[in-house]
Amino acid sequence: MDGLLNISFEEYTSIKIRIPSRDEQDKIAVYFRKLDMAITLHQRKKKVLKKYKLE
Repeated sequence: MDGLLNISFEEYTSIKIRIPSRDEQDKIAVYFRKLDMAITLHQRKKKVLKKYKLE
C-alpha cells in the first residue's frame, strides 16, 4: 500500500456502493429540476418586487 488508506486492500475492494435504480435516479433528477425552477422564479420575483419597491 502507498500509505494513503487506513484500511487494507481487501477491505477497500469489498466496500459496497449502493446506487439508486434508473427510475429512482430519474425521479431525483425531475425533483431537482423543479426545485431549480422554483428557486429561479423566486429570485426573479424578488428582483421585480425590488425594482418596483414592492418588497
